Amino acid sequence: MTGMWRPCPDHDAKDLFALPQVWEARLEALRNNGRSPQQQLRTIEFEGAPAEILALAISRLYDHEPGLRCWCGSIPDSGPGGLARSSWAVATLACPEPVLACLGHSLLDVFAYRVATLPVKRWYEGPVHRGVDPEVLLATTLGGLTFRSPLGALDLTWIRKEVQGCLEILDPQGSLTLPSYLQCRNRFEVRGAAGFTRLQGIRVVGAPGTAIIDGCPVLEELELPRATRVEVRNCAALRRIRGHVPLGGLEVVGCVKLEEAVLSISRDTLVRPDLTFRDCPSLVRLGSMNRTRRVIGNLTLAGCPSLQGPLPPLVVMGRLNVPPPTPAQPQDYHD
Repeated sequence: MTGMWRPCPDHDAKDLFALPQVWEARLEALRNNGRSPQQQLRTIEFEGAPAEILALAISRLYDHEPGLRCWCGSIPDSGPGGLARSSWAVATLACPEPVLACLGHSLLDVFAYRVATLPVKRWYEGPVHRGVDPEVLLATTLGGLTFRSPLGALDLTWIRKEVQGCLEILDPQGSLTLPSYLQCRNRFEVRGAAGFTRLQGIRVVGAPGTAIIDGCPVLEELELPRATRVEVRNCAALRRIRGHVPLGGLEVVGCVKLEEAVLSISRDTLVRPDLTFRDCPSLVRLGSMNRTRRVIGNLTLAGCPSLQGPLPPLVVMGRLNVPPPTPAQPQDYHD
């Protein structure tokens, strides 16, 4: 790979990542004087160690100082050029970019690693901000990432599948690109995004675990996010919904072109999610992935005049607000 460092000629062939003797002795002397790994690395940087030597020193200190493992995130990280090492280097060195080039990483790689593994307060340790898009800097809050009316195209495919915080994208002015799979904490919201026609692979963990999709004018197909509660509102082009009904309930409101919703409900009778479809005049079919009856809390089907039977086999334990059945639409639910 271009930019990766090569072992120096005086390295032992059995240990490609060993330091040259002069720098090994210098680090040993600093350690014997009670210097911490961070102080050792900063000292040899100040003394003019080249980037290749600093990269070797980072691997040596990381491998021989167990305490540094607790500093890094939860994603498994192996190899001499692991992102955990690079993240520590950015937090320690005054000028980490040449060292990152030796390790085959960039500041954005390090930032994405921290977003996926560390709490928000540790995302910007060191000069990592120099490699981050200004829109992302402005969007960072104590709770996670909140983009408010970002200008131009918003490409979030740099995210390494996870965000250790919420993710909110509110009224983007350009196109929106998300990774194929994305997990965030506490809350996921997309509002007014006109840049995508399909949304899938979203998971929300933690409390309250809410996913909101609101006012996305060209969204046509939705795979329900794995969350505690999902709300879908005013998506004018949405035609199909499919997926698992969240334990906290599903609410679909004002999706005027929605034609079909095929849902799966947990078989756990102690969990009774609410199911609401309101003001969806084109909804023709409310289907089920389940072959047996499922227990839910409240069932609301209001403003859905095109809905045709039969309805899914449901046992409604709460309030029932549905249109009266017709001969072509037998009543398959129970109160």
